[in-house]
Amino acid sequence: MKPLTLLTLILCGLLFTSTAISEDVRYVSDLLQIHGDKGNQFSITHRDIPSSTKIYVLEVDEASGWVRVKTEDGKEGWARSLYLIEKPTAANKLTAIGKAQQRLSAVENELDNLKKVSANAINLDLQHQKLLTKYELMQTESDTNRAEIQRLENDNRHNQWLFGALLLICGIITTLIIQSMNQGRKKSDWG
Repeated sequence: MKPLTLLTLILCGLLFTSTAISEDVRYVSDLLQIHGDKGNQFSITHRDIPSSTKIYVLEVDEASGWVRVKTEDGKEGWARSLYLIEKPTAANKLTAIGKAQQRLSAVENELDNLKKVSANAINLDLQHQKLLTKYELMQTESDTNRAEIQRLENDNRHNQWLFGALLLICGIITTLIIQSMNQGRKKSDWG
């Protein structure tokens, strides 16, 4: 046979077979049994796959009403097509809504935490500004106190000098008085 004729026969064979290849996603409408091959007479390889389970359709045999399927965890086999639906069941939708609500709740919690952290940052900044102002006031007061201490020390030294000078003058005056009294005694005949 010529290669072109062989290719044409294969293509025609694929077009006219009752089995079509598909990669659909379907959902279990009721408990699903997966068989080893098309038909109830073949052994069940995977039992009681629950309603709402996501199933991948690998092949469809419309004449027999059977489809070759694969579960999300990799189980493969044949199942009746009447137990599969194209849209997710209400349970799937509720599960998706529940997951979305959980994600929303987690995001809201994270937002609350961010608000608390940012509020803390703002409060810390305000406290920092207050403490900085207080520090500057205390620094000014400290500088004023140092200047006052220096002035008092200078005044104290000045007072000590004045007191010393006063004592010296008093000593000189006392000495002069005592000397003048002693000279007056020497001139008198009393002694």
